[in-house]
Amino acid sequence: MDTTLLFIRKRQIIYELKQLGFYSVILIAICAGIIYYTYYLYSEQVFAFLLTFSLAMSCLAYQSFRKDKSFLYLHSGNYHKSLYLEYSIFTFPLIMMSLFTQQWYCFFILQAMLAVIPFSKVTFRQRTLFRNISKIIPPSDFEWISGFRRTYAQVIPVYLLALGLSFVKIIPLFLLWYLTLVISSFYNECESVMILREGNDSSVTFLKQKIQSQSILLILFYLPVLVINTAFNFNFLILNLGLMLSQLALLIFVICFKYSNYKPDQIQYGNNLLVILVSLCASIPVLLPVPLIIALKYYSNAKHNLKEYF
Repeated sequence: MDTTLLFIRKRQIIYELKQLGFYSVILIAICAGIIYYTYYLYSEQVFAFLLTFSLAMSCLAYQSFRKDKSFLYLHSGNYHKSLYLEYSIFTFPLIMMSLFTQQWYCFFILQAMLAVIPFSKVTFRQRTLFRNISKIIPPSDFEWISGFRRTYAQVIPVYLLALGLSFVKIIPLFLLWYLTLVISSFYNECESVMILREGNDSSVTFLKQKIQSQSILLILFYLPVLVINTAFNFNFLILNLGLMLSQLALLIFVICFKYSNYKPDQIQYGNNLLVILVSLCASIPVLLPVPLIIALKYYSNAKHNLKEYF
């Protein structure tokens, strides 16, 4: 079996951990805590199915947005086995605890779903649709405009489903988390220096404006679902607030991560992996500090990196 893809992923992870420095120790410790916590989730059948499904959907989303499918199909020794092995290894820490519960079969359900995902060669490409969307979203938030045009086939059905199921306790929250994962793909492309400097005189001003405006967009987007969910399930008020804060923290991390590696007019192909790992932390509101701590680290890197362009 061709293990080149796994070797590349290994080098990417080692590089990102070195970039985090001491924070990598905190991240590893928290990830160990998450793995331990999944044991209790798998002990409940509903949460076991939701977590298994979320892992499969995360891999499917990554499969849909990755740009290297054609290259791997042509040059990988065994395309489907390589991709399946990649997805299986990265989900193993979060699915292995199911083997020690009554929901042990979730492990094999996930493997079956992961085995099918590599056969999907669908890639969501940008099309010039929704031309008037800039009347709703400010042009300065171009990531959301271009991202929505590219992923509307995912965003609209998932959001409508979340809105329609707002009265249910857990499902709409999971759907909002999945939407945040889709929204994170909006930040893979770097704008030109001219757009970067427009209306900003420093990296600090730029990052502050970017984080503030796009955080407001996320709040307004998710607020109807969370308000309805809270109205029907008032005992979920703290959970809903925690989810909103965790998704904001994930968004801030993604923005800072993009600009810490910013290079004009380039596409950041390797960013999805770390984003997915951090998003798994953001899926559990009690782990809110994880994306916040990492976001602070990359905020400092982003300021330093952007100084060159201001």
